[in-house]
Amino acid sequence: MITPSHHARRIVAAVILVTGFLGLAVGFVGVSGPAAAIGIGRTATMATTTATSPPPGSAGVSPAYMVATVEGNVVPFGDAGNFGSFTQPPPATVAEASPPGTTGGGLTGSASATGSTTMAPPAAGSTSTTESAVNASPATSWSPISAGSPVVSAAALQGGTGYWLSTANGGVFSFGSAGYFGSAGQLDPNEAPGGANALHLAKSIVAMAATPDSQGYWLVGADGGVFCFGDAAYQGSLGQLDPNKAPGGANALHLADSIVAIAATPDAQGYWLVDTAGAVYAFGDAAYRGSMGQLDPTKAPGHANAAPDSYPIVAIAATPDAQGYWLVDTVGAVYTFGDAAYRGSTGQLDPTEPPGGSNAATLARSVVAVASTSDGRGYWIESADGGVYAFGDASFSGSASGHVAAHDAAVSLVATQPYVDGGSAAARQAVAFALSQVGQPYLYGGTGTGGYDCSGLVMVSFANAGVILPRQAQEQFDADIELPAGLPLLPGDVVFFGTGPTGIQHDGIYIGNGQMVDAPHTGADVRVESYQWDDYVGATRPAP
Repeated sequence: MITPSHHARRIVAAVILVTGFLGLAVGFVGVSGPAAAIGIGRTATMATTTATSPPPGSAGVSPAYMVATVEGNVVPFGDAGNFGSFTQPPPATVAEASPPGTTGGGLTGSASATGSTTMAPPAAGSTSTTESAVNASPATSWSPISAGSPVVSAAALQGGTGYWLSTANGGVFSFGSAGYFGSAGQLDPNEAPGGANALHLAKSIVAMAATPDSQGYWLVGADGGVFCFGDAAYQGSLGQLDPNKAPGGANALHLADSIVAIAATPDAQGYWLVDTAGAVYAFGDAAYRGSMGQLDPTKAPGHANAAPDSYPIVAIAATPDAQGYWLVDTVGAVYTFGDAAYRGSTGQLDPTEPPGGSNAATLARSVVAVASTSDGRGYWIESADGGVYAFGDASFSGSASGHVAAHDAAVSLVATQPYVDGGSAAARQAVAFALSQVGQPYLYGGTGTGGYDCSGLVMVSFANAGVILPRQAQEQFDADIELPAGLPLLPGDVVFFGTGPTGIQHDGIYIGNGQMVDAPHTGADVRVESYQWDDYVGATRPAP
């Protein structure tokens, strides 16, 4: 066993999902342009966490997370829901696995354009794969799922009502109320899998990220290919740095190190990729804030501006405002960039005390994952044996170290309630009720029986918290004082849209991180989405 050294390492983590270490040596990488980054490192000695209790400083925010393993096991903690796994059905309802290459019943959606390191969207990527989905509807029987490929990543729905597992061959498995939007073996879930409706991947899939509204997801390959499903937008890949130009040539990068993780911006209009050397590649509205080889992005890379002697990077995580990110390596060191803040690490459990000794974890298997609290002021770090450490305002809800077999390994740690904490108890109760209705159909005039319209959802959610609101959106806006422009919103604030203060046409409930839950329109279900619409009018606070 080893005790990791953390000299010159600044460590933090905030991410919704991360993937495991690929076991590749790290070399020097230098790139420029839309995805500028440089990284240096060396091969790591494999290490493990055996944490079963929280380190000093845990304050108790968002105590819900789940651990996913290579063999498709899922272990929930805190308030995280259990919706089943490859080896276990959900405890209350039973889901039936569809055969490889078919869609799960009742799951709908369509694939959007995808990109890879070799081809332009939508005909992207290049190794044959299969796809599987889990039926979201209860069934009378259940049998274990045989994916034919190891699980490499996981993602959760906003509000924690379901999750996805993705496999190295590009399969996507949905559980709970998570929708199936396609996979590498079935680009369009409404068409038969295989043939022209499948990708031929040049490299294995290594990571997955979900859109904030839970209506889509990205898969990313080890070569930097990016594949988009549902409403996940294609913003480029390492084979097509600028998605508006032809792929390849000067518009492509050829990696010396494998991509290991992806993190999406909160508005789903951009994403970052990171490789084992710590090179960071930014696409869409994702801002480049530095890398292992360029700690300060305003200065020349390398030498004094490069991180000294690091282990392979396994994860990237974005801050809630998308103005910074953290990189995490196999021994739990996390490097901060932009506005990312340091809260401690496996080598410095209490950041106010010197690192090492009794203030460090002794590891025997590598760190593989990190997940942030909803406000970005805390995070969890997970090791391959399922051990979990909590830092900052992250609350420790348990460890999977006793649940992961020696022949298995944890690969993802997912926070299942990624919302900004705050607001009154009544506001939080209204938010919780509204989130529990995600997936219910839109019904004009609906207040719960058969569905909701926008103001019906708002009214019933607050009534559940003991706050009485009028029935119509305009009346709801008029019933409270409008919050001053520029005042930060809190979960439970009601956000309004229309032509102006006397022309309110829609409303929803703000839940944090720039997101709201609302009943949008006929033909759509209650969902989580960005509140930053062009016709945004203002907000009120019915439960201060």
